[in-house]
Amino acid sequence: MTVTSVPVSINPPMRPSRLFHSTPEYVLRQAMTILRVYARYRPLATFLAATPCLALGGVLGLRFLWFHLTLDDAGHTQSLILAAVLAIAGLLLIAAGLLADLLGTNRRLMEEILYRQRSER
Repeated sequence: MTVTSVPVSINPPMRPSRLFHSTPEYVLRQAMTILRVYARYRPLATFLAATPCLALGGVLGLRFLWFHLTLDDAGHTQSLILAAVLAIAGLLLIAAGLLADLLGTNRRLMEEILYRQRSER
């Protein structure tokens, strides 16, 4: 068997691509699509990624409480503010995850009902 090389010519570009301007833009768009699909089908797991935020808020809150109880000066209000912001953000993200999970379950039930209604006809 002989192997030969065949030159392949390409046409010059007529205009720049309108889909993507660069490779990093393409990668970023695809990463966003992957994250969106994962969040749609696994919303609770996606939003439970907020637990580190909630845990960090708890640690900072305990840090503030420790310094407040052991030291005379309570000059660690930044820890308290950051702890409150992180705790509220973590709780809101977990609540959003629960709502998204319930909406996903409701969507699947509605699809099943629609499928059964159409198959009975």
